[in-house]
Amino acid sequence: MPSAPITGTPIRLQVSTASAPPVPPIDINTGLPPAQWRANSVSYQVGVFDVNGVSVDLSNFTYLQLTVATDQNAPTNLITATVLAANITPTISKAEWLAGTVQNASFNLSAAQTDVTLFAQPSQVYWLQLSGVTSGGSLVVLGAGEVTFYNAGSATPGSTGGQTDFNAQTNAGGNGSINPTSQLHTEQITFTGSAGTRIFPVTASAGNYAGAIVNIALLLPATPGILIQFTNQTLGGQVVASILTDGYTSNAALSLYLDGSGNYQPLSVLVPAH
Repeated sequence: MPSAPITGTPIRLQVSTASAPPVPPIDINTGLPPAQWRANSVSYQVGVFDVNGVSVDLSNFTYLQLTVATDQNAPTNLITATVLAANITPTISKAEWLAGTVQNASFNLSAAQTDVTLFAQPSQVYWLQLSGVTSGGSLVVLGAGEVTFYNAGSATPGSTGGQTDFNAQTNAGGNGSINPTSQLHTEQITFTGSAGTRIFPVTASAGNYAGAIVNIALLLPATPGILIQFTNQTLGGQVVASILTDGYTSNAALSLYLDGSGNYQPLSVLVPAH
């Protein structure tokens, strides 16, 4: 009997909640830490077991979350995927798990989500974590370890339009906006005109996930007294960063990241930018 139609390369990720970490997650298809092609649809099918190989009861979890970051100390995630309680199977049989017929949860990642940079190398190691939040509000790390992304070859796109974008604008007065449509957006703003306040809401679209980065390059005039404010989502939103021109600084730069609540937070503000 043929298997079900494939919707993404399956990775059978077995996680051990042994009390003495690190006990890295293993892909039971290979017996090795997980590995995948970059820019490839993949399904992380997760099974959570204790040190004795018994299924951990996940019935008190409101959601599970799979994240991928550059390393253990990274302030933001490159990939974030969430499975809510309704789609979690609280306990599973070890035999059925090994047979490939059941899992606690499936995280289905698109090719755009896994289109991470390899820094011009054939492969790159990142840090994967599986965690969850209980009905009592406790964050529980179920497992974490390395995951390797490989370049499948020249046929694999260098970067999809959904992962990077750029926009340049000129502002002579009044308010503007920054509207990223990717995970890595660069905005260049050239300022002219007289002193006053200019407000720029930074929005989030369906193409943005937690961990998205917005880099903003500001080309400043020889005009003092221009107050430039960047806000979350709307003109009246929280001010994330602000810069006041002094008449002689010609450029500035700032970076923002999108947090798990859909708001931007500052990563860095450089005045001048060099």
